[in-house]
Amino acid sequence: MVTTALNVLELHYSLLRTGVAAEEAERYSRATLRLAVDAPAGVAIAAARTRFTMNEQFRDAGSEARVSYVDAWGYETAQALEVPFLTGDPAFKGALDVSFVT
Repeated sequence: MVTTALNVLELHYSLLRTGVAAEEAERYSRATLRLAVDAPAGVAIAAARTRFTMNEQFRDAGSEARVSYVDAWGYETAQALEVPFLTGDPAFKGALDVSFVT
């Protein structure tokens, strides 16, 4: 299992926002950072393209769904590393190489 530092940022923010004590949130986040990998440079462009394309499709369909920068980055990093992308974001349901969890 791998993650990116951006996903750890999102985890840490979420823990703090939900009331987890700062020390405990930092402990979880630092442990998760051990799993962080560097994304290949090309992920930056691929993630922007994925976010734009998916958000345009949602807009055209009249959907309120939006893909975040962090999710697009994680998805494209997984694609580049040839590993499944694990997410609970319904925007990615049915996307290539996605393991969807609820």
